[in-house]
Amino acid sequence: MGNTTAHRHLWLSVLALAIMLYAPTASADLAVHFIDVGQGDAVLIECDEYDQWALIDAGDRFRDPVAKLRSYLESQDVDAIHLLMATHPHADHIGGMSMILEEFTVLLVADSGYEATSALWRDYKELLMTTPIPVIFPRRGDVIQLGNLELEVLHPSDPVDRYANENNASIVIRLEYGDVSFLFTGDVEALGESEMLSELGNSASELLDVDILKVAHHGSRTSSSEAFLSVVTPEVAVISVGEGNRYGLPDEEALHALAEVGAEVYRTDHHGTVVIWTDGSQYSVTTECNTESVLH
Repeated sequence: MGNTTAHRHLWLSVLALAIMLYAPTASADLAVHFIDVGQGDAVLIECDEYDQWALIDAGDRFRDPVAKLRSYLESQDVDAIHLLMATHPHADHIGGMSMILEEFTVLLVADSGYEATSALWRDYKELLMTTPIPVIFPRRGDVIQLGNLELEVLHPSDPVDRYANENNASIVIRLEYGDVSFLFTGDVEALGESEMLSELGNSASELLDVDILKVAHHGSRTSSSEAFLSVVTPEVAVISVGEGNRYGLPDEEALHALAEVGAEVYRTDHHGTVVIWTDGSQYSVTTECNTESVLH
């Protein structure tokens, strides 16, 4: 699934042009849906007036999470996914990819480029090869344009096959909408966090400091290092995790680290789907278990 840098930037430019040609000029509200798909990740980014949709990861491969993801997308009237991103090739992140590719219109796929060995990943790769959908492999420094949004890629850098653990090859994305910022981290672990802090250099404190953090690796102790969180300092942290999961996640160590930086924690196992709306100056958090919004 390799690709050249030139081709990657070409597809980024093509996508930006295609979306901007029919995007209205009025400012639009933004919603980020952290979908409860059990022990897996699926984050839907909605740019309301522009009718743009991005889906970061697609939950696990089992019937129930796939059905929940399909049902949620249909409930939101998602007709086309302008950007479908697989942060890394683990089953709890690419499990619903085949369903998405087969049942929804997808305009662009972003993939980490990490070559996995699982049958699920091979099926996903073969499906991509049989479709005309362009595939890109974002790397640190790339910017993916989605309507009026810019998704800044902070991780990984090449070569991704240097990692023994696929988690550290996760695509990490920063999204800034007006004064409100998000960080989507996949399953990146302490090694990847340390690399970001080091390789972003003087820009690390600016690029990693965000309002809302999608907590990496479902709240595992292998991620959310003290050094990383001390720079990110999120006001709100969302953990995608399954109720009563066999891994015992989120880990108390990660929860303590988030508390230490003053983050308000939302968990899909406790709160169900978490939706954050913003107009670019303030944001509100609404959960499936409590329809009242908390304004920030």
